[in-house]
Amino acid sequence: PIGYGRGGLVVLDLATAPHLLVGGVPGGGKSAFLHQAAATMLQHGTQVYIIDLKRLEFAYLRNHARVVCTEGEAVQLLQTLCREMDQRLNALELAGVVKVQDAPRATEMPYVAIVIDELAELQAEPFYLALNRLLRLCRAVGISIIASTQRPSVKVLDGDSRAMFAARLCYQVADEINSRMVLGEAHSEAAYLPGIPGRGVWRFGYKITEVQ
Repeated sequence: PIGYGRGGLVVLDLATAPHLLVGGVPGGGKSAFLHQAAATMLQHGTQVYIIDLKRLEFAYLRNHARVVCTEGEAVQLLQTLCREMDQRLNALELAGVVKVQDAPRATEMPYVAIVIDELAELQAEPFYLALNRLLRLCRAVGISIIASTQRPSVKVLDGDSRAMFAARLCYQVADEINSRMVLGEAHSEAAYLPGIPGRGVWRFGYKITEVQ
């Protein structure tokens, strides 16, 4: 669930995206969204991995998801998931199918979601090498990335990496530039949101919806 729009509840099938970028100022709603997203995915049997450099935000989920709290652990996690992606690609190739949804039951693979809380806190080059590889190649194998950041500038995500996020959710931001960084060059709508926690602009494909 993304939020309520004028037409009712807005829902994303993450496998169709498969990556989601979340932006906005502190207190705007990013963390609350990540909590409900993680809870929903866990309820549906998704393997959830959380990168939480703030250390305390997702501590309560340690018995249900793998939570890593240092940059070194984050690098190791993404490198491990790159190897998992390669194994899945090999299995799908041997099965003669192009995506995990079509795999025979003998090679059934659970969906995997990587939740990154405040992407800008991560600076290590090996982390971004692994992240970019996953963003480019993991769609077919059932691995998705949900990345949150206050301001996804080119210092955080270059243009090619940002383009891999087909789904975008932007809460209140400081100005039009920040709105366009999250939603895309033609979309400054998030700069004019009322200062209501949880009020955001949702974009998937060409459709723009204001949600709460």
